[in-house]
Amino acid sequence: MLINFKVKNFRSIKDEVCLDLLATHDETMQLESVFEESENPLLKSIAIYGANASGKSNIFKAFAVFRMMILESLIRSNLANDLPNEYFKLSSETENKPSFFEMTFIINDEVYIYGFEINRKKVCKEWLKKEKGNVNLFCRDNLEIKSNKNYFKEASSILKKQTSERVLFLSVLASNNKPLSKKIVEFINKMNYISGAERGGTLDFSFNQFLNSKYIGSSFISSLSIFNVFSYLTSSKECMAINLSLYNFFQKVFSQLYH
Repeated sequence: MLINFKVKNFRSIKDEVCLDLLATHDETMQLESVFEESENPLLKSIAIYGANASGKSNIFKAFAVFRMMILESLIRSNLANDLPNEYFKLSSETENKPSFFEMTFIINDEVYIYGFEINRKKVCKEWLKKEKGNVNLFCRDNLEIKSNKNYFKEASSILKKQTSERVLFLSVLASNNKPLSKKIVEFINKMNYISGAERGGTLDFSFNQFLNSKYIGSSFISSLSIFNVFSYLTSSKECMAINLSLYNFFQKVFSQLYH
C-alpha cells in the first residue's frame, strides 16, 4: 500500500515534492475518506490542483520514471540510450545533478522506504530502509553497495558484483527471486500511471484490464445493454441496426474470452 512518493530535481520540479496519502487528524468526513492499513490512516483519494503548466503532471511522470527504472533497468542496461534523468534546467544548483525518487509503502504490515538517484549515465545512489527501528537494509553509492547482514541477507556479494552502474540493485535481487525484493517489485508493477493526455496508454491499460479480468469483462458484457438506450431514443432503423450489431460484436468477443 502506498503511503507517499517523493521527487526532486525532475523536469519542472526543483525542490522536493511529496505526494502524501497519510491522513491528518482532521475528523471531517473521516469515515468516507480514510481507511487504516497496518495502523497507518491513509486517504482513499487525493487531488493535485494548480495553474496550467505549474508541474502537476510532472509528479506523475516522475512516478512513471520511478516505476520504469525498477521494472526495466535490467532490460535497458545494454542499450546506448541515456537514463531518463531530466533535471531542473533553470538553476545552476541543479544542472547535471541527479534526479531523486523515493517511495514509502506497506508490505506484509511493515513500512519500507525505497529510493534512488540517477543521472543520464548511471545510478548514483540507491537505498532500502525499514521504518520500524529505522533499519537500513542496504544503501548504494555508485557501485559500492553496503547491506545489513543481520536484517537483509538477500544482498549477497555475488549479486552486488553483478550489479552494473545502469541497473538498480533492487531489480537484480528481484530477478534472482529474493523474497522481499521480489514482493516490492511485484507491488510496484501492480501500480499504474494513467494519463488522459496520453490516450494510447489509457486505451492499452483499459484493454489489458478487459483481457485479464473476468470480473471487468463480465461487468462490461452486462453493461452493453446501454446501446439499447440509443435505439429507444430514435426511431431510425439504421441506428437500431448499428446498436444491435455493436452489442452482438462486443458480447461475442468477451464471451469467447471468459467462457
